[in-house]
Amino acid sequence: MAIAQARKRAGLRQRQVAKALGVSPSAVSMWDTGARMPRADTLVKLAVLYGCTVDEFGMPAETEKDLSAIRAKYMPGLEQLAGADE
Repeated sequence: MAIAQARKRAGLRQRQVAKALGVSPSAVSMWDTGARMPRADTLVKLAVLYGCTVDEFGMPAETEKDLSAIRAKYMPGLEQLAGADE
């Protein structure tokens, strides 16, 4: 599901989202159209606001890299834990 679809499904207007996140309405518009992607931390906030998961947004590769960097910073050793069950 695209970001715009999730916003509409949540019954929110772009101005409401902008106010809730402290960003400009034009930023929300760019996210909706795909002209720009929100930062990884903003994607999490959007998912909470829209009542969905970040995965439902269908993120491009550069956002996946951002999330990988966040995981590495805040969850060091996660890779080793994932391989521990094998």
